[in-house]
Amino acid sequence: MGKYGHLFTNSDEYVVCNNCNWCAKRPSNHSTSLLRYHLKANHRDILAAVDGYSQAYKRRKLEDIKGASLFVPSPPVKIEMTEFEEPKYDQIQSINVHQAIIASSSDGAVTAKAERALMQFICAANLPLSIVESSGLRNFVAVLCPSFEVRSSAEYGERVLNTVYEEYKIKVKYGLNYSPFISFTTDSQLSEDKGRSAISLTAHFIDANMDPQSAIVAVSLVDEGRTADSLKDLLTRALLSFNIHAERVHLIVRAAGTSAIKDGMNMLGVSDAREDSIIARLSTIVRQIKKSRVRRDALPEYRAFYEIPETLFNGAEARWDLTYEMVSRFLENRPTVELFLVNHPRCPSIDHHDWITMKNLAEMLKPIVVATKLVQRGRHTPISVVIPLYKVILRELSAEASLERSARDAVAEGLRRRVEEERYEDREEFVIATMMPRENYSSGYVEHYEQADEENPFLKFSSQISRKPSAQSPEVVNAKVKAFAEMEDYLSRPSSFTVDPFEFWRCEVNSANYPLIKQLSVRYLSAPLTCEESELSNTAVNLIHANDALPPESLEKLLFLQQNVPVLGFQ
Repeated sequence: MGKYGHLFTNSDEYVVCNNCNWCAKRPSNHSTSLLRYHLKANHRDILAAVDGYSQAYKRRKLEDIKGASLFVPSPPVKIEMTEFEEPKYDQIQSINVHQAIIASSSDGAVTAKAERALMQFICAANLPLSIVESSGLRNFVAVLCPSFEVRSSAEYGERVLNTVYEEYKIKVKYGLNYSPFISFTTDSQLSEDKGRSAISLTAHFIDANMDPQSAIVAVSLVDEGRTADSLKDLLTRALLSFNIHAERVHLIVRAAGTSAIKDGMNMLGVSDAREDSIIARLSTIVRQIKKSRVRRDALPEYRAFYEIPETLFNGAEARWDLTYEMVSRFLENRPTVELFLVNHPRCPSIDHHDWITMKNLAEMLKPIVVATKLVQRGRHTPISVVIPLYKVILRELSAEASLERSARDAVAEGLRRRVEEERYEDREEFVIATMMPRENYSSGYVEHYEQADEENPFLKFSSQISRKPSAQSPEVVNAKVKAFAEMEDYLSRPSSFTVDPFEFWRCEVNSANYPLIKQLSVRYLSAPLTCEESELSNTAVNLIHANDALPPESLEKLLFLQQNVPVLGFQ
């Protein structure tokens, strides 16, 4: 269906609009006139966006062809030769890259591409705009191409920044048109000067290939303490800027405190807030090992600690999964660590009671970490795993362990309280999303399922869920009966919490058999499990102070590009 393929679901006999569920018989000659007529009559904004993208694509191709003509070698100079004279190749003239850039004017296509590439480099590397004033960069450019003039940081902060921002804004807007439903996540980070916060809004959606995608749609700078008040304004601005209707918004996921895990850590007497706590002392030891070559040489297993993520030491509250990783590495290398601490008395000490506390902490966090890692799907883990994850963690926490029961019971009680308060098991966003993942027989999953690790807690959980026997679909007489038959056949398949739910819909057979359920999946699987994948990087936020000379609007555009350029690429 060409450029309309992502807007319609195509089956053997019918074509269904992904935006309004309009259904029509599929044209036998593969014509797209019917689809375009439907878009023109019912979805003028979407049709305008598609046509605009097609025209922009044609213009870019035409510009590329014109630009490429600068690099075409000129015809060779005819050289008079005697009968046995060798051709003098050094006299053959051609235009190379350097000469092409010289031939182009300062405002020509090649210069514009070079300025665009430099801005992309600045954003991808999280550098301040003042880098263009650096003598080192200017010397490098002068050696590479003496004719190219690096403009001032003020001009890059106005003309070049605005041009590249509008380009990537169009890319994000076109990507959002792929899916009828969008979910959002939010994040907030303080700058180094602690005076302003950067809040971001990230859109998550499923594209035409059933691949989860995400892009930051808005970034705003607010004074400290006004984050909550500014989030509503940021969402409104993003919806207007990217032409997103409110009915397309599925969920807004916000970061929540891990109060249940904190309750368990408090039961063990562990807290990362106090400077003398075991978590703070372990972090200090790792930091000293990383910074001192002498200490690294004195610890043969230093690499185990050197690989601990730097995010654990950024001054913010330590994430519990990173805490578990750090504690586990200390326990695995206990003999070496004890010997190292004896020979380095300036490092914080760890006594016998601390080792017992670390062991209890690791036992408490392990079932949570293991269960969470089993459901992670790369950059996007959908909320379909929330209820299964909750059930599995509760069961694993109730298992026998050497840890005192009070800590595990505190975590379990905190989880129950949170689920009851938020009513996760009663809300359709979570219940329907949980029903989406199904076993994919066509991909050989049954064989994989039988050979899977029997200790996997999610396989145990799946085996306890009642499975309806397969039933023959009744004859369809109208749209409601057809939808009911499709739902009954889909629900007769066993649930699965151990495979990628998007893989099921990438199978053309499944997409053709369950077109209505597929549209539900596009909506209910768009929301991610956490806000982790959309967090603003600490380096990017710290550049707020480095680019303080920029006006707030330009600084927000720079933060927008710093997050989206690495994701959307450089083309």
